[in-house]
Amino acid sequence: MMKKFKSLSTSRKISFIVFSLLTLFILWFIFSHSAKPAAESSADSEGLSHMVAELINKLFNSSLTSDDTVWWVRTFAHFAEFTALTFCVSASIESIAENNKANFIISFPFGVITAFCDETIQTFFEGRAFQISDIFIDSLGSISGIIFFALVLKIILCFKKERNG
Repeated sequence: MMKKFKSLSTSRKISFIVFSLLTLFILWFIFSHSAKPAAESSADSEGLSHMVAELINKLFNSSLTSDDTVWWVRTFAHFAEFTALTFCVSASIESIAENNKANFIISFPFGVITAFCDETIQTFFEGRAFQISDIFIDSLGSISGIIFFALVLKIILCFKKERNG
């Protein structure tokens, strides 16, 4: 593996390192939020839900409260975290493997296993629980991250091909 890494171009090495570090940061973010007691986690969600409700109310002249948006905010947070996670994992793999099948075979299970670990961590903190529905949402986020990465890669390759003739 090290021999292969040494033979990569500088840009691929940098890409691998950057996306691997981003992956580690996102993992830290996910797990650190799972390690919060329910009261603290709810307070974070309420604060963000309040901002979202205010924004929607200003944009659409509506009268939503944070209670109306909290489920959507929490669900979107799960989805977005795992979209970003598997996007970065896919980019890391692509940097060294250039194999879309290997990318999916590694990235998707990585996302699902991370979701399972995330939910398991929560069981050790006051008021938190293991929720299968969150694993499902996280898994959908993982699939979207892989698809989003594949689309971005396809666009980049088309531009490169067009630029090179």
